[in-house]
Parts: sequence; structure tokens; C-alpha cells
Amino acid sequence: KMSDYRRLMTIERSELAQSGQEWLQEPLKKIEGVSSLIVENLIDAGYTTPQKVLLASPEELTEVPGVGAELADKILEQIKIHKG
Repeated sequence: KMSDYRRLMTIERSELAQSGQEWLQEPLKKIEGVSSLIVENLIDAGYTTPQKVLLASPEELTEVPGVGAELADKILEQIKIHKG
């Protein structure tokens, strides 16, 4: 079920965000496949580090100008696979 998948992804992102890896605290600069304007909008909305982005839900990210549901999922996935 989709809700099970969403729950699993939320847990996975949370565990990564809490892992203490240094790159999670670095200033957010770019996200692979995401325009610099969207990254600027994320930063302006307070998502200033990869950790802060990972702790957000896709629904919270869609409140950022220019970010729809599909892009929110892509942003989270790109940060998750980046891993420093």
C-alpha cells in the first residue's frame, strides 16, 4: 500500500537525518536535477541544510513556491541518495 511505503520512506529519511553525518549539517547549495531557483526557495523557507530537508514531509515541501508533490519526492530522494 502507498501509505505503508510513505511511512517507510519517512522512517528512512528520519534515520538518515539523525545519523550525525557531517554533510547533513552543511549549507544546502544544490540538489541534483533541481533548479537553483527551487533550491533558493527551499533555503528561503528555512530548509538550509540537507538534514532540515530530510526532516520535512513531502507535504511540507509543497508549501515552498515552485515545489509540487512530484518535485518534493524527487528532492527528498536526491538528498537521500547523495549521502555526502
